[in-house]
Amino acid sequence: MSNKVPSHIVTLKPTFDDLDIGGIVYNPNHLVYCDRARNEFFASRGEQVLDMFHRDIVFAVASCNAQYKQPLFLDQYKMATRLIKTSDKVLVFEHGIFPATSSDADILATESFETANAVRFSALHTLVCVSMAKKASQNIPKEFMEKIR
Repeated sequence: MSNKVPSHIVTLKPTFDDLDIGGIVYNPNHLVYCDRARNEFFASRGEQVLDMFHRDIVFAVASCNAQYKQPLFLDQYKMATRLIKTSDKVLVFEHGIFPATSSDADILATESFETANAVRFSALHTLVCVSMAKKASQNIPKEFMEKIR
């Protein structure tokens, strides 16, 4: 995968309240991490989620395919996000959680997070752009697409 694919890597630090009674990150929290990572992805390109909301640009998760490979604990990880596909109304993101010792360059060079050797969790999220005012899907504004690509 080319490094030209819009990508972003953040540090992920699960907290004690993210854990189940066995000390493992509770599975639904992985999806929360993906949502936060997408917000960071947008912010890294100058698009703050609250500003998007005020401009009536809202993204709803239409589908998610999550692969839990290895448990997460109270440790530090790298959360990688990349935009892999776009259309008039849809964005498709790939997410991966990797050990903190993983190289950013190695993560970004991986063809697919799902098949990466060190990946702990991977997911594909399909998002549809929604107008809250119209209560319907809408085309993604061109100026927004230019910023995030």
